[in-house]
Amino acid sequence: MMFEDVSTEFQKRFKIKDAEFRNANLDWDVLTAIYNDYESYKVSLGLISEIVSKELMRIDGVHSVRARVKDSFHLLDKIIRKSIRKSKETGLENYSISVDNYRSEITDLIGVRAIHLFKESASNIDSYIRDSWTLYETPIVYYRAGDSIEELIEKQSVPDDFDYKKHEYGYRSWHYLISSHFTKQENIVEIQVRSLFEEGWSEVDHQLRYPNNTDNLLLTEQLLVLNRIAGSADEMVDTIKDTKSFYDSMEAERGELKELISSLKQEIASIADAPTQEEQASMSAKLMKIETFYQKNPLVESLQAWERDMEPIRNNPGAKLQKQLQAFNKLSDSLTSMTLRIF
Repeated sequence: MMFEDVSTEFQKRFKIKDAEFRNANLDWDVLTAIYNDYESYKVSLGLISEIVSKELMRIDGVHSVRARVKDSFHLLDKIIRKSIRKSKETGLENYSISVDNYRSEITDLIGVRAIHLFKESASNIDSYIRDSWTLYETPIVYYRAGDSIEELIEKQSVPDDFDYKKHEYGYRSWHYLISSHFTKQENIVEIQVRSLFEEGWSEVDHQLRYPNNTDNLLLTEQLLVLNRIAGSADEMVDTIKDTKSFYDSMEAERGELKELISSLKQEIASIADAPTQEEQASMSAKLMKIETFYQKNPLVESLQAWERDMEPIRNNPGAKLQKQLQAFNKLSDSLTSMTLRIF
């Protein structure tokens, strides 16, 4: 594409202030050369993204994978914004992006997202990525102010093989840059690992706010509210999963008890005279197990407590989501505690 065409089309699609463009010493001849080079380079990047995506889909806990190769005009937008930011922060004496270095300076030409349903799956995905590829740099965990990880970071109780960054807009994700050699050329791939709800919020945020509405206060506040709802949804998923796990364990225990009761009935029926000492010991052990199970299983009590907590807000359409979430979390804590005591 010719210089005039690239410049005109870019300015139609993106909002870059002329003064900022000039202060960053940007040159449309260089940007046009990058654009044309990248147009032919994208074919190889597409093949790499497919290979990485298929590999990620093999991981236990990955629900789905999305991949994209950066659009050529979005590449120019990122180069321009990065150059403007560098010019404001440190000056441009030792920094410039050209045809020769843009492939290494812009590290998200290939972007792959591994989506999981449950928070606990992230650790398994992390291990697989580290074992399968060479990390280009230390992975980053982005978190929102107020997340539980914040307290752990302050206490230095988090793994030291991540960098931790609080995101001003509430963005949550685990970011990896891996090195891939499809050919002799080193290619950097950005892998983002996040939950399904984090992905939904991020997509909405990217479509409506980024990059041209970052200064829109009302839009930003609304998206922060949506972010909190997405975070609560993730917590709710974990609560539901804990509840299901508890009920599954209870069903297994109930099945075992049925077998014990049946066995005990058979033993009693087979005794013609006074039971032997061995028969007494066998029956006593089975009876004790049944008795202990019912004594240490306050399931009904916990569910009744949950009912009491929920009753004031169940039929109230104006009830706050946080109150409902707290009630479910309280029940989940009780169920988890019971499971630990039983097993």
